[in-house]
Amino acid sequence: MSGRLSRSGTGLGDFAPGPSDLPPPFEVLVPGEFGGKARGLIHTGMMLRDGRPLAGEHTALLRIPPSALLSTDLFDEVVAAAGLGDLLRRGPPEGDEKAVYDAFLRARLPKRAREVLREWLGRNRVPLAVRSSSLQEDNRLYSFSGIYRTHFVANAGPLDRRLAAVERAILVVLGSTFLPRAYAYRARHGIRPDDEKMAVLLQHVVGRRRGDLFHPLLAGVGFSRNMYPWTDRISVEDGVVRLVYGLGTRAVDRDYARVFVPSRPRLRPEGFSVDAIEQYAQTRFDAVAFDGTDFRSGIPVSAAVPREGNDLHVVSSLVREGEFLRAPRFPLGPDDRFVVTFDEMIAGRTAFPLVPVVRALFGSLSEALGTPVDVEFAASAGPGEEDGVPRLFHVLQVRPLGVRAANRSVAVDPGRHRVLLRARRVMGNGERTGIRRAVLVLADEYRRTRPDRAVREILRLNRALEGVPYLLVGPGRWGSSNPALGVPVGYESVAGCAAIVEVAAGSMAPEFSYGTHFFGELLSSELFYLAVVPAEGDFLDEEEFLRHAGPARDGVRLVEFPEPVTLQVDGAGRRGVAFVTGEVTETPAAPPPPG
Repeated sequence: MSGRLSRSGTGLGDFAPGPSDLPPPFEVLVPGEFGGKARGLIHTGMMLRDGRPLAGEHTALLRIPPSALLSTDLFDEVVAAAGLGDLLRRGPPEGDEKAVYDAFLRARLPKRAREVLREWLGRNRVPLAVRSSSLQEDNRLYSFSGIYRTHFVANAGPLDRRLAAVERAILVVLGSTFLPRAYAYRARHGIRPDDEKMAVLLQHVVGRRRGDLFHPLLAGVGFSRNMYPWTDRISVEDGVVRLVYGLGTRAVDRDYARVFVPSRPRLRPEGFSVDAIEQYAQTRFDAVAFDGTDFRSGIPVSAAVPREGNDLHVVSSLVREGEFLRAPRFPLGPDDRFVVTFDEMIAGRTAFPLVPVVRALFGSLSEALGTPVDVEFAASAGPGEEDGVPRLFHVLQVRPLGVRAANRSVAVDPGRHRVLLRARRVMGNGERTGIRRAVLVLADEYRRTRPDRAVREILRLNRALEGVPYLLVGPGRWGSSNPALGVPVGYESVAGCAAIVEVAAGSMAPEFSYGTHFFGELLSSELFYLAVVPAEGDFLDEEEFLRHAGPARDGVRLVEFPEPVTLQVDGAGRRGVAFVTGEVTETPAAPPPPG
């Protein structure tokens, strides 16, 4: 079969291999253009096949999961056959996601595509990740991370049932091209609707079965640039990794994960106290499920309490009498608590060289692509490896990291103007002037309303403020999937803001989450991020915000400032400030950056 790879600015130069050049893990099911996600993986696979030492002495451990490619020709055929030709240009009716999915799920794959898919499924009876790979996705300018869908399929049972489930998942991924967040993203980046089409990647899920669940021992996302160096001992060039137990969906969602820097892996952004490590440790995981649901999210780690033979103990530490033991010991005491830390692996005390592999891979792939990179990966012990320690490192995705060009040095200096907020944990670098609006969520009001109603109101205001820069201010973690940790908005709800401001409020605390889809998109969209933690010297003038705010509607207020506001963010110096340009007062000196 013939095939083409999109060349839409992926950071891979003129890389465009023919189908005969594809490395062994890849099969072409529907020929045509395969988009950015496939392009990055194929390039990596070809380098491995050609003997490039991408992980130095550990390169032999690297693998790419077996994958099948369905090109944008399939997208064209489905859209035409279903009469959806105008949908991409005009958008979904009133932003209705359900209407989009209903339209696609009424469609069918072409007969020839179903025949080829049936034959491939007959040879591939393993859980699958059905992933997007659009023409514009994962390129140097825009990653689309978190914008399009990935759908997991258990791929178990009779062939006809498996075919129906995978066909449905493919249609869901094709339909995600038309979701409101995709329209908002393309509009913000000036991408014409006709320039975007969707290809699909069918990828084996890395892992092994544990009861009615299937998942890897560990998965993660790594960025070769760290735009949030939380201490002077690390730099932007050191990169950053988020690591989770189970599927990597937890690593790219704004949830708790183990965060480390490959050059100094034992440093922790949360500090070293037992209480802090427990507070910021992963408590839930995701897995493919064989119970008919295909995917199960938010499984309590406590439901998989380690036993001898359960490999969760490989990535856990044991808390006994308020102290960490270096590794779990059996039998368990009645008050023993397991905490997912990855400490033994990160410290190099297991047979799996996680940190050296990640560190070498960052450098090799950044050099090969000529740009900083974003890498998703997974690892799991294979059949018969009873110690539970992985032997292979699977690369799931490689794409250019959307790091903006270095800006001039920003002087964060409000002078004698009235300060609205000041923060020492920031992302981005630059200045925005003339801001006259803010969308404000107060913790107490948010707790008294339904999160889904707050999300709808924020989305409404984001649309109403189209083209008007505004500050988005609220408690905890914007974009968290857990409403108890923060407001669970999606990208389409915040696409128009100038800056995201997260405010510590009791148990709702900001958490550095650079390695997430949500904040990856904030950076590529050139939005600013500020975390305000008053207990650590940061400042938010809540009274001044409320003085110019309208009434709360589903826990959300619109603030209209009578004077323009200026926002200054110095990412390298780790500080930011917003102040009223036309109002002069006495202001305290800015706090020093955190040590």
